[in-house]
Amino acid sequence: MGRRDSWKAVGFSAASKSQENDPFKGLEKLITENAVKHIYDTASQKWRKTRVQIKIESEQFAEGCMRRAFKAKTLEGRDSDWSHSTNVVLKEYLDFAPTENYYQDAQCQSLAKYYAEEYNKLKPHKKIQLSVVEFQEREFSPCYHCESFIEGDYEKHNSNAGYVNAGSDEAKARTTPHAFSHFTFVKSNYKHIVVDIQGVQDIYTDPCIHTIDGEGYGESNLGLRGIALFFLSHRCNKECKRLCLKEIELHPSEITEEMTMAIQDTIFEMTQKMTVRRRTTGTMPPIEEDNWVPATSSEITAKHEPTSSRVSRIEKLPVSTKEHESHPIASVHYGIADLYCSGWYMDLITEAAIFHLNIAAREYKNLKAMTILGTKLIGQETDELEDLQIAKNSEAGWQLIQQAALFGDKNCIWKMAQRYHHIERDPRKALQWYTVLYDAGTNTPFIRFHMIISNIADIYFKEHGLGLGQNERLELACDFYRRAAEDAKRDGRVRQAAKYSELVEEIYERLE
Repeated sequence: MGRRDSWKAVGFSAASKSQENDPFKGLEKLITENAVKHIYDTASQKWRKTRVQIKIESEQFAEGCMRRAFKAKTLEGRDSDWSHSTNVVLKEYLDFAPTENYYQDAQCQSLAKYYAEEYNKLKPHKKIQLSVVEFQEREFSPCYHCESFIEGDYEKHNSNAGYVNAGSDEAKARTTPHAFSHFTFVKSNYKHIVVDIQGVQDIYTDPCIHTIDGEGYGESNLGLRGIALFFLSHRCNKECKRLCLKEIELHPSEITEEMTMAIQDTIFEMTQKMTVRRRTTGTMPPIEEDNWVPATSSEITAKHEPTSSRVSRIEKLPVSTKEHESHPIASVHYGIADLYCSGWYMDLITEAAIFHLNIAAREYKNLKAMTILGTKLIGQETDELEDLQIAKNSEAGWQLIQQAALFGDKNCIWKMAQRYHHIERDPRKALQWYTVLYDAGTNTPFIRFHMIISNIADIYFKEHGLGLGQNERLELACDFYRRAAEDAKRDGRVRQAAKYSELVEEIYERLE
């Protein structure tokens, strides 16, 4: 059995040649249990319950990497004629799992069903309904997943870790599952993608959902990394083109037959050997709030005028105050670059990683990509994609950083201020950039508010050519150092506050 053909054994095989024509024959003789079936409605985002009677085999008939499966028959309402029953498969996790996990999986299936119905409007397609069955009369009220029985050999078309089955002629002919996954990403407005497509022919079951933000839908949600893995291994087919689905651009080295096979084999082996844990790469982790909130420019104005009004000759920069959003596809390209650099997926291919980082930064204006690419181009190290080596090009790097700064990125605004303060020594431009941070009351773990104030004070103290008289310049420096000392003290930076206070005294002596 070939590597890709072995995926047929991954799903729960519902039929066996050794069984009789009806593999559920005899189940009607088993003990009847009462249960509650919970079905999630995506449109209303509510659960509905119905009473059911169930006959379930005590021995499992199949086992996957996460769950075991049992044959069962269900009968709804007060009907007692088991010839009217429905053949179903009940599944439970191999290891203990919170009840919440079963409901998350059912929500995932319900959302996938919604997309299947949308897909049906474009092309006939079939889908299985997944519900949660709760045995309330049993001890601890255990839950099972319940889905309709489908006869035939299960085939895994793609996986939650990005594997795409494209090896056999039959698989090549079955383009629907891969196009369906691609379709769900576009239809969701690029918020999530339905993957782990498996089933019998074009009847699909057990999907997983990856979301851009990595939230919801259980541990199988690999977030942006899962989406990036899918598109790195996906090759748009005739169905994708018929549906006018935009193809994710790949580097020439990634679309050769040899590289395509290497990518898919790597993902296959990884999926077989390890349980993938979610790791998102699309957004920065949330920053914990500080114990005190920094003074904003409006609060400062009560005692001091902001710098832009004190020095009218300093022109205000056209920095956007609106939150900048780039197209989600930018995050996919960044995610692919991260896969190459993480060592978690496959060996670093520098040209391909730079290719995807460039698209995210230059074409889609993703702030994170712009900051990292710009920082690397000016010859500085980055905490993310740290192993990616890029030839230095200061002019191109500063252009990206300045563009990100004008979009409102605080770290890039700081870099621009530092550039003109310490590298190119243009105090007027440095003040322009520091003023943006100052007037916004910026205070992050890396850019403390007192640091901004003290840098403004330093320029007034040491720099000439601002069109100010010496006394006016020193008075401004003294004023800002005093505010920096007050802010540093509130921030718990006692030594820094003392240093600023010493500079205040030094300036007072000069003024006298």
